[in-house]
Amino acid sequence: MKLKEAAKIARKQIAEGKTRQETFDTLMADHKLPSVEFATIIQGIPSLQAREKYKTANGILMTLLILTIVFKLITGIFLVMENGLLTLPILLILPLLNIYLLWGVLNFRPGTHRLVGIFTVLGIVRSLQHVIGQPFDPILLLDFVIAAGLIGLGFYLNTKLHPAYKTVRESYLNSEGYELDRYVIKFEE
Repeated sequence: MKLKEAAKIARKQIAEGKTRQETFDTLMADHKLPSVEFATIIQGIPSLQAREKYKTANGILMTLLILTIVFKLITGIFLVMENGLLTLPILLILPLLNIYLLWGVLNFRPGTHRLVGIFTVLGIVRSLQHVIGQPFDPILLLDFVIAAGLIGLGFYLNTKLHPAYKTVRESYLNSEGYELDRYVIKFEE
């Protein structure tokens, strides 16, 4: 079985309520998969309990993303009216990126929450170049509050929905009765 097929089965089992540890152990026992690569795939699938626990925070993050999409579209409309239709394709890139991130957050796709934080940090750095030395604008304050929410929730939810697995050493008795050590991957739920 390939990793892609195993990932599909793992998503299905976790969606049915199995823990990530049960899913990992079952699939590793049934199929010879590369353990670290498969553990990384399982790490990217949030448990049902984590989805339920962080549903409100995820909803707030989605709302903030929708706000940024709307603000970028409004800004884009004014820029197209000033500069003509040739700027339209360039101005649609950022709202389309945010729509893709919104889809990823909605579907709990691995890495999407972290990408929201990273892209927002990059956007803030870019915005600061144009803002420093300018008179205060209340819209900028709103922009920075939304950005702070996106950054904070993006990184927070990434760590809570996709916690790192641990490799632990445990002792066992082999078939000849000798006590040996092996490394086992453990997931926190």
